[in-house]
Amino acid sequence: MAKKIDDKKEYVEVEGIKCEVKDPSKKALVLFCQKNLYKAISDYEDSVDRWIESKKAYRDVLVTNLIITPFVLGWLKRPDPDEYLVIIGFMTMKELKSKKKSNIKTKKTVKETVLKSDSENK
Repeated sequence: MAKKIDDKKEYVEVEGIKCEVKDPSKKALVLFCQKNLYKAISDYEDSVDRWIESKKAYRDVLVTNLIITPFVLGWLKRPDPDEYLVIIGFMTMKELKSKKKSNIKTKKTVKETVLKSDSENK
């Protein structure tokens, strides 16, 4: 699960996003909590006879809590806000890539404008 990219930093992939390990000693605690949350979700799903929107929403919140446990307990560092939105399911990976692509274009445009104005001033 964990991959070392260089000698000092360790990374873990969460929902397709690489996240840096903040405190390796908390891994066992995170896995214990995730195991218990997963069991609670399974028990809840088994206990529900008829799925209504509020019950689905509650289950979805439990699943989100399962996913964000490593960040809340301090095992992993939070990635940038847009990547975190992908992890918790509020943004798709496709939306993230298009947003990053548009940000790169914007930065290039700003840089080109600055370079043009600098050359005009000389």
